[in-house]
Amino acid sequence: MENRTTSNIFFKTASILWGLWGFVHLFAGFSMLSVLSEGIESLPESVLVKMMGNDMPLHIVPTLMEHNFNNTWFGLVILTGSFFVWKANRTAVLLCSIVGGLAQLGFTIFIVFPGYSELPGVIMSFVVVTAIVFGMIAIKKA
Repeated sequence: MENRTTSNIFFKTASILWGLWGFVHLFAGFSMLSVLSEGIESLPESVLVKMMGNDMPLHIVPTLMEHNFNNTWFGLVILTGSFFVWKANRTAVLLCSIVGGLAQLGFTIFIVFPGYSELPGVIMSFVVVTAIVFGMIAIKKA
């Protein structure tokens, strides 16, 4: 019985972490899409785009829109998945780990490691790793 209680704690902790990650990315994706559709002057991207100012090439805006569309659907999938992780669904743990983990891996390799990210982006990398570890421990203990 103790193993089941312990695994439930791990499932719930992973669920909260995935929910946080999903909400942040869903919110960021929606807000960035609305900002980009209006113009690039007030772009609050964690990548230091503001250094380029109005000298940004034209193809950058559609690329950033595509990136933030991806952030939106990543966030929606993970936020939905976090609800099922709370209910100790192993498939949801794997789905969140694959989708969220790969999304964050790309961000970590291309944004965090070169030093373009500010603190919230770095923290999200740790949130993902922690959620994956807790989810895998929960699956193993269940």
